[in-house]
Amino acid sequence: MRNPPFRRPTTKHRSGGDCQPKRLLTTGAFDYVHIDQVLTNLLEYAARYTPPGTEIRIGVRLTGGGVEVSVSDAGPGVPPLEIDRIFKPFYRAADSHAPGIGLGLAVAKGLVEANGGRIWAENRPDGGARFVFTLPLAEQPAAAA
Repeated sequence: MRNPPFRRPTTKHRSGGDCQPKRLLTTGAFDYVHIDQVLTNLLEYAARYTPPGTEIRIGVRLTGGGVEVSVSDAGPGVPPLEIDRIFKPFYRAADSHAPGIGLGLAVAKGLVEANGGRIWAENRPDGGARFVFTLPLAEQPAAAA
């Protein structure tokens, strides 16, 4: 079976990414279907709140015992008083004009936590939001003695 062609998350934004090392996501101890849904939800969220033509960036890096994945955008960021609430089911910012019912980030949180990770949001110093989640890596089998 052939792999499906890459589909850009949005045609109104530029996309970019960094992954170190390149084969990092093939060694995870997590459900790939769940993580695909998490990334889809985060990318859709970023696309809703980011001006057209700006970049949405995905980063992946190895951390102590796990992997860290981030989705960064150049939107308005998350209001500081709401940053701890946005992962609650059905939560919508009072000034939000974007479509949705407030489940995407709650679903992402549930899926990340079901896979042994954690997720959070932070505002970037230069503007925009950064959504980050961590996942454990698969335990490597001990070398035969």
